[in-house]
Amino acid sequence: MPLRPIDALEPGVVLAAPVYDDAGRLLIPEGRPLTERQIQRLSGWGVHEVDVAEPEAEEEELVLDPELLARAEEVVAPRFALQPMEHRLVRETRALAVLQWATKESRSVRSHSSTGGGPKP
Repeated sequence: MPLRPIDALEPGVVLAAPVYDDAGRLLIPEGRPLTERQIQRLSGWGVHEVDVAEPEAEEEELVLDPELLARAEEVVAPRFALQPMEHRLVRETRALAVLQWATKESRSVRSHSSTGGGPKP
C-alpha cells in the first residue's frame, strides 16, 4: 500500500490504514473514501502523507459455454453422489463446485489459445 503525500490526494481515495495525530488520536479510520474537506484538514493536523488502498482491478465478465457447464456437472456429480441433495447447503455447494470447475477450465482453455497452444485433452 503506497504512502501518498497529502498534496497528491484526490477526493474519493480510500485509506488503507487509519490516520492518527501525534497524540495517537484517531483522525480518520481506514477504508473510508476521503472528502475534499478531510484532505484539507489533514494538512492542518500536521499529517504529511497517508497510506492509500490500491484501486481494485475490475473483474472481467466470464460467459461460460453451456457444453463446458455440462462437462463440469459430469465431473462434479460423482463427488456428491452420496450427499443428501435435498439439503440446500449441499445443492449450493455442488453448484459452486460446478461453477468453479467450469471457470477454471474456461480460463485454462483461453490461456492456451492465446499462447498458441490448443485446448487440453
